[in-house]
Amino acid sequence: MTRPRSNSRAGGRPATLRDIAEVAQVDVSTVSRVLNDDPRGAVRPETREAIVAAAQRLRYRPNETARSLRLKRTGLLGMLIPDFSHPTYAALIRGALEAARTTGIAVLIAELRDQFDGDLGYQKLVAEKRIDGLLLATSRRDSRLSKQLKEDHVPVVYVNREDAAGPSITVDDEAGAALAARTLIDVGHRRLGIITGPKNIDTSIRRRAGFVQELRRQGMPRPELAVSDYTAAGGAVSVRALLQRAQPPTGIFASNLMSGIGALSEARMMGVEVPGDLSIIIFDDAEIARYTVPPLTRIRMPFFEMGEVAVHSLMALLSGQQVENRMITTPPSLVAGGSLAPPTH
Repeated sequence: MTRPRSNSRAGGRPATLRDIAEVAQVDVSTVSRVLNDDPRGAVRPETREAIVAAAQRLRYRPNETARSLRLKRTGLLGMLIPDFSHPTYAALIRGALEAARTTGIAVLIAELRDQFDGDLGYQKLVAEKRIDGLLLATSRRDSRLSKQLKEDHVPVVYVNREDAAGPSITVDDEAGAALAARTLIDVGHRRLGIITGPKNIDTSIRRRAGFVQELRRQGMPRPELAVSDYTAAGGAVSVRALLQRAQPPTGIFASNLMSGIGALSEARMMGVEVPGDLSIIIFDDAEIARYTVPPLTRIRMPFFEMGEVAVHSLMALLSGQQVENRMITTPPSLVAGGSLAPPTH
């Protein structure tokens, strides 16, 4: 392999493709193909190594403006999430930003609280080709935005939801909910309840199904069910409803972080001891759950990895590759807290 020569350049100017070609002793066109991942024309492995080594030694930085014009891309991806205040999305966003950083692109993030906010977020991120593609992390199966994106031929990858309109990246919600059910059963609970999300939320549907199916598999009766809007206030209303039933559950699975926090707070307000009278286990391992009183027992899911994979999938879609639905196979895990104990009655 040819050894790169000195990287000195007159006036300390930035390195160019011609500089790299001179150091690696190849044509400029070859350097361009290698550094732009151009599939046209084979390049020998030793030549590719020489070019990459020269670029690194010369501290080459591509002209992103020129590259974007050439590829007709902005170098920006958009990401729509339902709620900036929700801690669950922090890991997802961090994963997406880390993948974008390593890929050399940027991500613009906007909030989409419900399907009727879609027009505003869509116009800001997609109109006039301001972004190359979109990561859509909202959960509603009936979102009119999905239809609008498909009609406008916007490259989109759905995150943390399934949608017939395009490829999706999800975690195994059913497995996470099943782990919660097994955990409650294993410590002795037989009267179980679930605080689930709205019926039109994709994650809510899958988590509820996973919990109920695991109870059925183990010969347990169906759980008491309460519907929350995935907020702390919703969780508080739901746990009060569950605890006022004729045979209240001794163990509750809150299928959303904020619902679980609200349920814990409301139970204590009602004079119900957690975990003495009631055990609570939640879906998600956001840091805030460590600082509740008591710390919540929780199901850890690979949300960071989901964000990373979503960005790489969207980049593959933009490059013309076929992208299929993908479920992150990293299994859920139990994180012990102080909200789980055997039933006392």
